Amino acid sequence: KNAGAGVVWSSTAYVYTHQKTITVDGTKSLVLTGNLTSQYYSTSRDYGVFTDDTRDVAAIEKVFDADYAGTSVTPTDGDHLLWSPTDSRSRLVSFINAATKTLDVQELEFSDSTVVNAIVARAKAGVKVRVVLEDPSSYASEVSAVEAAGGTVVGYSDPNGFYIHAKAMVADYGLATQEVEAGSMNISSNSLANNRELGIILTGTGVAQPVAQTIETTFDGDYAGGTAA
Repeated sequence: KNAGAGVVWSSTAYVYTHQKTITVDGTKSLVLTGNLTSQYYSTSRDYGVFTDDTRDVAAIEKVFDADYAGTSVTPTDGDHLLWSPTDSRSRLVSFINAATKTLDVQELEFSDSTVVNAIVARAKAGVKVRVVLEDPSSYASEVSAVEAAGGTVVGYSDPNGFYIHAKAMVADYGLATQEVEAGSMNISSNSLANNRELGIILTGTGVAQPVAQTIETTFDGDYAGGTAA
């Protein structure tokens, strides 16, 4: 504020304003899974995705302006976006349901039954499902369901070490049906239904490929370094 920036508290319409976004000059937005807290940069797994898609940026700015003013708004998805508390759950379920061969999931929280059940259903359908969590023991029943369906789960659970804070999925990596998702929303009912959250979904092997490759390569390393649940 002393430097001339406007600062307001988030709306009480949401349990938390958990969205993590920076938009510059109304032309480019950075959609993050991580917080702007320097102590976590070297110890947490997080991702950020840039978009300069005009419809994406316009949608992000419209919601920012409304939230800044404390007025109600129904977000639009631009070309690639998903929002809480409006359509994030349904968009995530559609993303998961579209996976035909592989589905890699990296999450801090893993409790929303609708989304978890969709992941379990993909594993039952023969999709190769891999999940990386921070603490699988906190989601024992959900982990058991994934594993019983044929999926695999690993975790870290080290309070003094590497922290899986990411919220990202990659489906059908390397195929024409490839999709990648990243954003602020956890797989929890509060995050999907009660918070202000923003994520982005990119599809295909064009603009999505650099993002998918970065997240998938990182996921592979994290999966290999985790402990089986």
